[in-house]
Amino acid sequence: MPLVIRAPTHRTVIEEETLAFDVLGFDAPAGPVTLSATGLPQGAAFADHGDGTGRFEWTPAVGQAGIHTVIFRGENGGSDADILYTRIDATLASDDFDRPIRFSALPFELTLENTRSATPAPDDPVCLGPVE
Repeated sequence: MPLVIRAPTHRTVIEEETLAFDVLGFDAPAGPVTLSATGLPQGAAFADHGDGTGRFEWTPAVGQAGIHTVIFRGENGGSDADILYTRIDATLASDDFDRPIRFSALPFELTLENTRSATPAPDDPVCLGPVE
């Protein structure tokens, strides 16, 4: 093949974290390879460095979780071209068991109340077991 594009075929990123990777274009006659990208998610960027290399960068915002497909294309000075599809899975920040969100304290306070002097009301639920 006179022209080949190299990039990851699958990547996963968590919302609000940055995903970046290089895209490479190889031409058998060692001519220049122009790289481009289509299907970029909102906020993503692709830069062709003009030397057969490029860089994809994206930090998905909250609400951009889902599957995104980016198409990278390379062309040489002749009529040769190649494309490569990269699937990007953007996941929710709160849905990663390997990196859970840590809480320094519980968001509520537990206070025990003495209910011995409470009086029943007609709409109170009925407990069918022992009552303490």
